[in-house]
Amino acid sequence: MIEDFIGIDWSELSLSNDVNDVFYSFYKTTSDIIDHHLPLKKVSRKETSFKLKPWITKGLITSIKLKNRIYSKYIRTKSEFHHCQYKCYRNKIQKLLALSKKTYFNDFFAKCCNDMKTTWKGIKQIISTKPIDLLTPSKIILEDGSTVTDANEIANSFKNFFVNISISMSNQVTSTSTSQLSFLKSSPSSGFFLFPCTSNEIESLICGLSLKKAIGPYSIPTEILKKVGGIVAKPLELLCNLSFSNGVVPDNLKIARVVPLYKSFPRTCLSNYRPISLLSNFHKILEKLFYNRLIKFLDRSSTVFDSQFGSRAKHSTIHALLLTVDKIQSATEDVKFPKISKKLLNLSIMKYYLKNYIFMVSEVSHFNGLHLISLEENSMFHYQMLPQILSELQSW
Repeated sequence: MIEDFIGIDWSELSLSNDVNDVFYSFYKTTSDIIDHHLPLKKVSRKETSFKLKPWITKGLITSIKLKNRIYSKYIRTKSEFHHCQYKCYRNKIQKLLALSKKTYFNDFFAKCCNDMKTTWKGIKQIISTKPIDLLTPSKIILEDGSTVTDANEIANSFKNFFVNISISMSNQVTSTSTSQLSFLKSSPSSGFFLFPCTSNEIESLICGLSLKKAIGPYSIPTEILKKVGGIVAKPLELLCNLSFSNGVVPDNLKIARVVPLYKSFPRTCLSNYRPISLLSNFHKILEKLFYNRLIKFLDRSSTVFDSQFGSRAKHSTIHALLLTVDKIQSATEDVKFPKISKKLLNLSIMKYYLKNYIFMVSEVSHFNGLHLISLEENSMFHYQMLPQILSELQSW
């Protein structure tokens, strides 16, 4: 397959100035090679079951098939010999399966002893190896009380709900007289220019793609894309630069597979699902190229508001929390400290901040005449109090 990719003449892509034609030619060429060497195969239920149980080796699968043949002989002949042979072979396989499972999980937990997330995956795998079908609810109950059981009608119900949810949520937002433009500084002195990308930049983005992420329409498997990344980087460079110069995104890359991801009970309620859009991995590359150029321009021109902590590199919500803590710590040096402390105590958060961020002590303290409760007791941060806390901080 690699040799076929190397032998492709990509110079024909530069002859066209239509982004859609270039992407179609590129995608058809790559997908035809992959379909030729790696055709899709229908997997049986038994093969699916074996894949869900990684401790079942190829040798054990061969033994299980032999056991099934012996059982088939017994069913046909009703021979006592074949019956005893089957029982002995079955018992041996059961012991080998138990030993293989024990060895697999011993090695698994030994490797991930410092990774709690992977450890819990192993625990869930021990508890149940059956896949939970979260994507295809058998029925949906609409707001008017009617029940939908047809697969197409369920899909249309999800579509209508996800399309209209933004409108209903926007109607609940309180309008304000403050314009969002007031948070922007003066206009940048220089304009925004999309610099051409290079094949090396695209190849590094391909290497950074996650194998765990699902892909959408008009994609090739990410594992294969990584292996041929150095070969397809050049035609992708032509495609992306053509998209930048024309200001057009290929129409096929605008198509996404929207999956309703289940959140909580009940399963029949549409509001208990959230939409996940699975995009093409080629779209992710084009999007990342544009993002890198846009974010550099915004940082260079200081366009983004200083207190914008979300969706920014090195500006997470933890920084917003630390900024709040810094304000509280600065307020302790003010004459208003006793009054402020009482407010925080009434909000059940003073003990949390004192233990984790401000003083870092672990015994009873006495400060400015205000007696603080023992910091060794169990403390809890009440997230539902955040709106009230923020309004209090703004009033200081």
